[in-house]
Amino acid sequence: MINLTSEVTIFKTDRLVVRELNLEDFNPYFEMHGNPNVMRYVDGDVESEEECMINLKYVISQYSDPKKVLSVWAIVPKDGGELVGTCALVRTKTVNEIGYRFLEKYWGNGYGTEVTKGLIEYAFTEENLDKLTAYAVKENTPSIKILEKCGLSYVGEVFNRDHQEWDLEYEIENH
Repeated sequence: MINLTSEVTIFKTDRLVVRELNLEDFNPYFEMHGNPNVMRYVDGDVESEEECMINLKYVISQYSDPKKVLSVWAIVPKDGGELVGTCALVRTKTVNEIGYRFLEKYWGNGYGTEVTKGLIEYAFTEENLDKLTAYAVKENTPSIKILEKCGLSYVGEVFNRDHQEWDLEYEIENH
């Protein structure tokens, strides 16, 4: 069963609330996933409405999976309003990866840095993770600046087989 109106809060920052996604987030979620400017550094493929709905339902279904690997959460303004983006924590046996994505109209507001700092704090304090990794496409200068500003260190280049490109790898350890 998919919760239509979840308001489960994961963490808060000065201006933002990170909470579980719900089906009411579909329109801005689709606006983001259907925008080639947003998706060009993800995999380059925009999603149709149908693909986006399948994706959103899958992400929501992961909240109830006790062995969840993937957590994708909504980012909304603290003072109310619609989805401005999403952030993610992907937990595997070999790496704990963080990521974020924003609707284009919210780029340049400092939300990326703010939510990444919050995500790092959440992963270290609430999930007790030892190390976090993030990847950025070499040409994605704004994302690279966010990762560095948030204290992640450059590790090296890794080949992304899914996208057939070289990504930059960053990491931060919990001290």
